[in-house]
Amino acid sequence: TRDQQIAVCTAFRLGDPVSCKSLGGTRNRNHLLTTTHGEFVARDRYAGYCDSARIAFDHEALEFLGLVAPVAKPYRTIGRQYVFEHDGHVWEVFPFIHGQQFREGERDQVWSLGKALSRFHQRGREFSGPREARKLGPRGETNPAELSNLIAQLRIEAPREVKQYEVWVKEAAGELPDS
Repeated sequence: TRDQQIAVCTAFRLGDPVSCKSLGGTRNRNHLLTTTHGEFVARDRYAGYCDSARIAFDHEALEFLGLVAPVAKPYRTIGRQYVFEHDGHVWEVFPFIHGQQFREGERDQVWSLGKALSRFHQRGREFSGPREARKLGPRGETNPAELSNLIAQLRIEAPREVKQYEVWVKEAAGELPDS
């Protein structure tokens, strides 16, 4: 809402809101927030990810991964916090990075994403952040069961590409430890 845009802009010193467009998201709701100071991603965190331990885990993981790869680091509020609570929502703000939207049904993009995520998760194995804040269990959103559910949803849109994706998920499930 316009009230939320103004509140987020004020809390993070982003200038005045000009426009706001949904960017989607699987759990978190992400928005392209354009202000008088630039373009930002305003993330309305999924309710299940709002406890302080989970937020601390996420931000520690970003810091860790930022040591070895480019990571969009979150902005801080006027009060030096990474999140801002307003009207039952927990907000974070990140720089907006221009690029091309991932297209699920395109084999080359699925392949590139898989390779990048593999490297990202291999590096993430070394992260020793707080274990009590895991998302969806030890494997998080990379849990093969979660990925299989996603594949079932996508099978209608891109059956050829999804078939290969399913093979990769099954192979990865066999190689990943349970903890």
